[in-house]
Amino acid sequence: MLKTVLAAVNARYIHSCLALYSLRASCPRYRDSIFIREFTINQERGFILRELYSMKPDIIGFSCYIWNIEMVASLTIELKKLMPSLIIILGGPEVSHERTDCPADIIVSGEGERAFNDIMAFYNEKRGRVLPVMDGEVDINRLPFPYADGLAGFENRIIYYESSRGCPFRCQYCLSGSEDHHVRALPLERVRGELQFFLDDNVRQVKFIDRTFNCLEARAANIWRFLKEHDNGVTNFHFEISADLLDSESLELLAGVRKGTFQFEIGVQSTNISVLKEIGRKTDIARLSANVSALREPRNIHLHLDLIAGLPGEGYESFGRSFNDVYAMKPDMLQLGFLKALKGTGLRNNAARWGLVYGDSPPYEVLKTNALSFDEICRLKDIEYLLESFYNTGLAPFTLRYLTRGGAFEFYESLAAFWRGRGYHLAPRGKIAMYAALYEYCLENAGVDAPLALELMGFDLLARENEKSPPEWLAPKLSVEDRALFRRYKASMGADAIAVRTFEYDIAGWVSETPEKRRNALLFRYKDGKGRGEYSEITGGN
Repeated sequence: MLKTVLAAVNARYIHSCLALYSLRASCPRYRDSIFIREFTINQERGFILRELYSMKPDIIGFSCYIWNIEMVASLTIELKKLMPSLIIILGGPEVSHERTDCPADIIVSGEGERAFNDIMAFYNEKRGRVLPVMDGEVDINRLPFPYADGLAGFENRIIYYESSRGCPFRCQYCLSGSEDHHVRALPLERVRGELQFFLDDNVRQVKFIDRTFNCLEARAANIWRFLKEHDNGVTNFHFEISADLLDSESLELLAGVRKGTFQFEIGVQSTNISVLKEIGRKTDIARLSANVSALREPRNIHLHLDLIAGLPGEGYESFGRSFNDVYAMKPDMLQLGFLKALKGTGLRNNAARWGLVYGDSPPYEVLKTNALSFDEICRLKDIEYLLESFYNTGLAPFTLRYLTRGGAFEFYESLAAFWRGRGYHLAPRGKIAMYAALYEYCLENAGVDAPLALELMGFDLLARENEKSPPEWLAPKLSVEDRALFRRYKASMGADAIAVRTFEYDIAGWVSETPEKRRNALLFRYKDGKGRGEYSEITGGN
């Protein structure tokens, strides 16, 4: 048999490439001669080249995506120079819709399992006829389980799993919107068996790649119920869902799962109904908001909500309203993404209609539209950085609660202007330096109570982690009373680390627009000396 290497260049080490394992599993006759190698885009190209060359393959296949196509193109050129007889196969979304300059012998367009098996038969046994291949719809029920050989090598990595293919929706910015609108789902009995395989192995995280997992609501609920009933106390499952499709029974079911069992990625993208209509996306925003609120109430599911800047018809002011709407839903993470004109999408094919100007190189990010200028996109890029740095990292939740009371987008917009004005965007800043810059912003804004903001930052720091040596301006040295409290409680806490601090505001009991001014001491307890601090009031005063 010819030695075949399937190679992936992933975005991060913790990622894995499901496509490679599915391709190998679909070729049982040739699988012993098929080897998988996974790299990351952070590795030096020469290293990857040497590793692949050292395997002396007869055939090499690459899985091509926006994050790796430039690396793959370069590798294929150099591999052909070194091994002219090497057969190079490319597949994946980056080569399925438009021509590529890579020196490939075969390009597989679309789903590749059946086509790859035919290619293996042709080269190994001279059976069949191989040309650049357009694979048709695959019967996924006939595809073997990609991880049947076990999970060795997947330690501390995300396991990707597919229980269905296709999507019933037609969002113009998404490849699924222009491809398969027929959802093909694996039988529930098979899915339950494969999920039990992960549970038995105590896998850390399984990420479903189903495009809209709960588009078949009863089926989704069945799987969620199975995972709830067979929870191993360890494994986390990630799903991409449409929150407005959830019914009351599913919400009740989800409210009862162990904290950390599930995490949901919910693509809101915009709350402007006319914009959603323009891109072919159907969303009941009111129901989505209500369901996100219901999901958030038990605090047991990590909620990741997405917005996309640059959608056709959405200008800067409209995006600001969408931002405020989604921010008010209080997600654990709010991702501000930027529209990409992906190959094969309706958006790219109709770019002139909306005045979309996008980059020629991956990731083909939109630079401007008829409704949004590049100047405005630059401002949104600064907002994205600050949202990620302060909100998504959990650096300052209580401080942000106070600072955004007059409007979240308006605050981030103001902070972004300050940040750029000070030149803080030119270099990365550490945690304490981020707090310092935020405090500087508070001091310069008349509408901000700077002493309150400083107390909130000190609270955020202590609640976030057991900081060993915080600066005195942020966490003042303990008073005589606080030192006495510290000694008293430390004696009873055993191995757990603690911190004690007296505040002038009732931050822990904050319910109104701003915290009530009431002197009180709080105890922060860090289990095993690390992790987030569990805080409780230990004294009260006037």
